[in-house]
Amino acid sequence: MKNFLKLTIVLAVLGACTPKTEAFNYGEDQCTFCKMSIVEDQYAAQTVTSKGKVFKYDDISCMIRHIHTLENTELAFRVVNNFENPQELLDVEKAFFIQSDQYASPMGGNTAAFSSVEPNETLTLYTWEQLQEIFN
Repeated sequence: MKNFLKLTIVLAVLGACTPKTEAFNYGEDQCTFCKMSIVEDQYAAQTVTSKGKVFKYDDISCMIRHIHTLENTELAFRVVNNFENPQELLDVEKAFFIQSDQYASPMGGNTAAFSSVEPNETLTLYTWEQLQEIFN
């Protein structure tokens, strides 16, 4: 019985530190970077450290700017909400980004993330690497 109790405690402690994303509580969560309430689900983003600390953002540009302040912090997850299906989290390395005035995000980053995009001559697609240069 003692061994079972010890094993349960160890598993609970290890499970608590496992990095994972969290659901957004729109209207309640605050952006880690700008401190505004996160209310627009199409633009929300999130990072999670390798130790499990979750940072939530109301704008993709806030996430990029905050990441630049995290020296020597290993990130397990960098995800953005899919603009067309905000309940779907997209890994930033696999997402397609469009920056345009037609996407009026909360902090003026005017950037939306998509899982796939039809080619369009009027909009420029950006990679995660290119976005980091824009908001650096």
